[in-house]
Amino acid sequence: MGKIKYPKFIVLLSTATLIFTLTGCTYIGTNKSAQIVSSSVLENPDSHITRTSFNTPQNIDLLRQQLITYYNSGGYEEALQQVGNEAMEYLKSCKNTPGKLAIVFDIDETTLSNWTYEKDTDFGFSNETWTKYKEKEICTPIKPSLELYKQALKQNVTVFFITASKENNRTCYEANLKKAGYTKWEEVMFEPTDSHFALAEEFKSSMRKEITEKGYRIILNIGDQYSDLSGGYADRCFKLPNPFYFIP
Repeated sequence: MGKIKYPKFIVLLSTATLIFTLTGCTYIGTNKSAQIVSSSVLENPDSHITRTSFNTPQNIDLLRQQLITYYNSGGYEEALQQVGNEAMEYLKSCKNTPGKLAIVFDIDETTLSNWTYEKDTDFGFSNETWTKYKEKEICTPIKPSLELYKQALKQNVTVFFITASKENNRTCYEANLKKAGYTKWEEVMFEPTDSHFALAEEFKSSMRKEITEKGYRIILNIGDQYSDLSGGYADRCFKLPNPFYFIP
């Protein structure tokens, strides 16, 4: 079983705080607590680790710090732009593609960012807090997706949005899309309020099928979850990074 390695974080410390590096993990404690960290542990950090039959998941507090560091460092934005650039290159290559062309966008973490909610809720979720947040209509655009959206309109590619959010959220979602710069589309497809799809993948692939049955050829489908993309009915799919949550 290999060592679990944790990233180091830059932290602000009081003068009474000491830092020790243990197998790549930053240990933070007061002078008093630091005294109990023996020199033998610092010299041989594996000496206090008991091996178990299962790999221990990474500490959730460290994971939260990793997510915040990833976002604040610009790494997330850079990764978004890399995918966006590839999608843009492909979209432009379709200028002479015949047929009734369409592009499909997911919404949350694809066209609209919910970073404020994620950070403020410590990466938790509840229907109550989510609804209140969405009603504020303060989501900001994912810039590479907004650029892709504008290019699609220039090429006369019909725009569809598909979200697994329920139909009763339509008003705030559509208002927020417009505020963020997505002002024109053919349709925003919401999951019916009383639907019982076991997986988001099932709903989204059925909506793409419906689009193709209307005579459209979906040349590009972009989302942040694999469930946004799997199930077919699109020529090319592009996945944006999203380490903040997972939807099957």
